Amino acid sequence: MRKREKLKVGENVVVVSNHKFIQSIDIVRDYQVVRANNSSAYLVEVADLNGAKPYMIKVSQKDFRGAGVIDSYKVYRTKEDYEKAIADREELAKLQSKIRENVKMMNLTELRGLYAFMNKN
Repeated sequence: MRKREKLKVGENVVVVSNHKFIQSIDIVRDYQVVRANNSSAYLVEVADLNGAKPYMIKVSQKDFRGAGVIDSYKVYRTKEDYEKAIADREELAKLQSKIRENVKMMNLTELRGLYAFMNKN
């Protein structure tokens, strides 16, 4: 697993919240780290920084994820990182569908050879 730099106080990040009931909607917002320790970081939306009591999101420093009552959160350092993750996910889906099509066209002996190769490790 790749070692990530921990979030630091004052750092601006992009948070993508995914609604638990409506899975297809990703809400992208700018947040700032207001408190951080070794295990977690607390984020506040940039628009609410000067509010009387802003709503804080707690995210893990290990995997940059958090969960709320109805949302789950994923933190990206920049908007470009988020867009790259979306592009990678789309490319992976294309490759998986291509592999499925190729496997459907194989005959039984080819499938047995593929199965033996995959279970060799």
